[in-house]
Amino acid sequence: MTQIFVFTAGNPDARDHLVASIENPIDQDTVFGSFSSADREVLERIRDDSNGFYAWDALPSTGNERNWEYMNPSDYVICVYDNAYHHAARVLAKYNNRRFAERVWGTNDKGKT
Repeated sequence: MTQIFVFTAGNPDARDHLVASIENPIDQDTVFGSFSSADREVLERIRDDSNGFYAWDALPSTGNERNWEYMNPSDYVICVYDNAYHHAARVLAKYNNRRFAERVWGTNDKGKT
């Protein structure tokens, strides 16, 4: 059954992340350089089907980890901030890849990404 997940981008860092990876595609060299060569074929298909790479990250927390476990390809994700929905997307794949996250969004003052 297809599900809908909502994520917020309520603080300045989250808005910067929107610009870096939702409003603009992520550089393919960053993507391919962050994953193993075994993932290349799937990543190329995602890039071609989506006209680029787009992604979202969530800091580790009980709620985020629970949502991550429930989320599957073909589910929908909607971004909300300022009391309005701004972005909607379909999940094509999900990866837990710290190297990729650090290259795209960096880390916070606690070393989390």
